[in-house]
Amino acid sequence: MTKFKFNCDFEDGLMLIDQEHLKLLEFEHLDSLNITLDIEGKTTLTFDFPGEEWSAVWERESAVIRNFANEGKAILIFAKPDEYEVQVSILETISDFNSNHLIELPSGKLIFVSLSEVVQCLLNGLDLEFLFETNIAPGGYKLSLTPNLELKLSPSHLSHPHCENLIFMTATK
Repeated sequence: MTKFKFNCDFEDGLMLIDQEHLKLLEFEHLDSLNITLDIEGKTTLTFDFPGEEWSAVWERESAVIRNFANEGKAILIFAKPDEYEVQVSILETISDFNSNHLIELPSGKLIFVSLSEVVQCLLNGLDLEFLFETNIAPGGYKLSLTPNLELKLSPSHLSHPHCENLIFMTATK
């Protein structure tokens, strides 16, 4: 098991992504992620959509990053603002826990990074500061997690049409 610190601020969370999929993130993904972070419409982003209900804006504008994640390319965890000691266990054999949180790791280089870091750095052409990265066997993995961000990844046969890779531990989504 590995541990790392994650200071989750308001409108933030954690992204799990393979280095190859990280390279696929383009402006439209980052813009969509920025909207997705504002789950309840509490930031100035709402001014960009005058006269529209935020829930409708959120549903429409978050679709790009939701589709990307639900194809198994990333897992996005929206956590409550707090300081976490994230615990990550990588299991070597298929575990019997059920999970719809599935991720494909074509290179086996798994990266953990804060969602706000992804938006701020990549939109501004800056290098990302990873919270944690590790090399594991390439392939599909399923995720189990607790509210305290204790994560277990187990090998799995990836079936991305059934992924639910936006995990809301905070709000109403």
